[in-house]
Amino acid sequence: LLGKFNTFLKNYKEAIFSLEQVNKFETGFKQTDFLLGQSLLKTNRYKEALLYLQRAVLANPNLSQAQYFLGKSLIKVGRFKEAIKPLSMATESNPKFSKAFNYLGEAYKKLGNYSKALKAFNKAINLDRNYIIAYSHLGTIYTIQKEYTKAIESFKKTLKIDPNFQKGYLNLAMVYEVLGRYPEAIKTYQELLTLNPEDEKALFSLGWVLMDEKRFMEAIPLFKKAIKLKPNNPNIYFSLGIIYDEMGRNEDALLQYRKALQIDENHAGAHEKLALAEKNREIKSTIYPLAITKIAPQNPDIILLP
Repeated sequence: LLGKFNTFLKNYKEAIFSLEQVNKFETGFKQTDFLLGQSLLKTNRYKEALLYLQRAVLANPNLSQAQYFLGKSLIKVGRFKEAIKPLSMATESNPKFSKAFNYLGEAYKKLGNYSKALKAFNKAINLDRNYIIAYSHLGTIYTIQKEYTKAIESFKKTLKIDPNFQKGYLNLAMVYEVLGRYPEAIKTYQELLTLNPEDEKALFSLGWVLMDEKRFMEAIPLFKKAIKLKPNNPNIYFSLGIIYDEMGRNEDALLQYRKALQIDENHAGAHEKLALAEKNREIKSTIYPLAITKIAPQNPDIILLP
């Protein structure tokens, strides 16, 4: 009873302790297995949760919550194909289980089966019109499929539901960036940075867009701040090097390319740019600096978030 009470109150660590004591004397007791699996899942102990949730499902295959938690745990440990069966059973047992449809969609998405993923996410949204994560998943799939109008609509919907949903701003801005709609991308990145001034991805991505717009003096402090937040990202040093190249600051560019290669010795862009920059230094032109062509056609860190 104490374990069940703590689970209800979301005191999961206390619940685990109580339920483990019960399990020592009553192994196979299905409610204890279910509650213990749920509590372990909620405390991110996914592999341990699987054992108890599998036992709970075997004891009662029609328990939709157990099937759902089992499927969710399988997703958390990267076993996406195995997650489909319990999540499908959860939706069959409870056709109004929006969370189960959302995780079913996530499993299909991870497996690259986008048609079934879209169907599951749309079902989750039909059951819950404010299901923000399902809209976000839709947006990422539409972006992968290059259906950018639908992607923009989906990401805008997440922000309508929750104006503080930071992933929505980031993903929306990245789609604008891919489309070359830089003023909209800049505005959206800036809105995100108003909410979270230390969002490293937004700082880097906004810096990249400003760099493409030749607004170097605005981009430099953004890259420098991003470096302070994430000093092991070689792409930031690489991008800062490109700016210095464009500005004719050859020695500063060399330094940034070398820093990028210290972090990632296989960074192809940094290797090529470093060779060009060193050649430029050797030529020592007295009239015009050697023209440096940017080799990265787009932001190397564009990765949409679910």
